[in-house]
Amino acid sequence: MKKLTPLQLDALGENGNIAMGAAATALSQLLGQNVQITTPKLSNATLAEIRANYTIPCVLVRVNYKEGFQGTNLFILSDRDAGIIANMMMGDASLPVPAKLDEMYLSAVSEAMNQMMGSSATALSEIFQRKIDITPPVIEYIEDLHKTEIKDFGEQEEVVQIAFNFTVGEQINSTMLQVLPLDFAHTMVAELFGGFALSAERPVIPPPDTELITPPAAAAQEDTAAEFVQGEGKIPLELLHDIPVQLTGVLGRSRLRLEELMRLTAGTVIELDAAGSDEVEIVANGKVVAYGEIVLHKNNLGIRISRLQT
Repeated sequence: MKKLTPLQLDALGENGNIAMGAAATALSQLLGQNVQITTPKLSNATLAEIRANYTIPCVLVRVNYKEGFQGTNLFILSDRDAGIIANMMMGDASLPVPAKLDEMYLSAVSEAMNQMMGSSATALSEIFQRKIDITPPVIEYIEDLHKTEIKDFGEQEEVVQIAFNFTVGEQINSTMLQVLPLDFAHTMVAELFGGFALSAERPVIPPPDTELITPPAAAAQEDTAAEFVQGEGKIPLELLHDIPVQLTGVLGRSRLRLEELMRLTAGTVIELDAAGSDEVEIVANGKVVAYGEIVLHKNNLGIRISRLQT
């Protein structure tokens, strides 16, 4: 199967940016920290090349799709980043990260990734207009990536590597990798562009001595499709206009230890870090885009925008 063209990589990157923005929002709410997962950098690679360039030890997260898509993809975190996330989950980010992550740490990281990937699957469901669901992520602690067999991925198999800039508060400013099998990446790109790649690769051939008249609109679509497949020109951005963006109004945040969270019952009042007069944050896929105040609009709560994030 052919490697993705630069234009296909760009389209896949925009899709990943939206999905991981939703994952960042979920992790932010879970940790009570500002989380950003942005600026994806995509490249064609092999697993052997990824092994050669990534820091060891690390945490490998396997995500399998059980509905909407077929296949698997991997996420790779450094053990330091995973350890800090686990400490935050357990209520104390200042704790030192152990030299080797034990089962308690991996369990905490697994729960964090489960929340993140669940939100990511929900965002993908909105993009592709069908239910997309995953199995609980499987966590592996890798101390020697060169000696560890990674199931379903051959050493020289072509894959797509997506490197995300990953920040959590002031504690983490790092890179998180996502690895997609090449056939899975092609499937997502083809669906994102409404089958354009398919229509361009299968041109209509008229019978002998028959003149084929192509309507102007169809001709324009075919030209756009061919341009996309051949990697020339620019991405037709109008094709992305229908991609939904999830907006969230954030009243405030609170930080609890895991044991306190487990003791919550109906009627419990959780104190937030915001006063009643403070502005509400308007978050789009994990990024604050505006601020506003809560209003009542047609018997529903709404937010009146007071200023935009500059």
